Amino acid sequence: MSPLRGSVVLIRVPFHQTGGSKLRPAMVVFNSGEDDFVGAPITSQHPRSGCDVRLGDWSSAGLNVASTVRLDKIAVLSKTDIVKSLGHISDKDSERCGGSVVPYLLRSIVMVADTALRATGNIYPAVESRDMTTPCVL
Repeated sequence: MSPLRGSVVLIRVPFHQTGGSKLRPAMVVFNSGEDDFVGAPITSQHPRSGCDVRLGDWSSAGLNVASTVRLDKIAVLSKTDIVKSLGHISDKDSERCGGSVVPYLLRSIVMVADTALRATGNIYPAVESRDMTTPCVL
């Protein structure tokens, strides 16, 4: 399965400290076409921060209850853990999520670059060997 940006999937999330897993919905934030994707968890809880986006059209996204996308909890997830596709968020909700995630990601990139610069004197230590001729499309 190769989910598109904005797709809502049901994914198996492993427990970190004990064996087993649980099924949780997630929104696809970025899919490069490789074996994994960047996803944001979806919860039935009300927003807790400015990075949480309450979905207005949660039902059309395939969700059973009113839901919130937790954009400050994005993670790289394996496509092999996807159980099924639930739906797709609406254009309106997608715009609201994009408006929330971009500033958060920019702040994160600046923090990582600053940490790398302080530690190594180089802001790109992890990407020096990457083929930079391959375009990355969001």
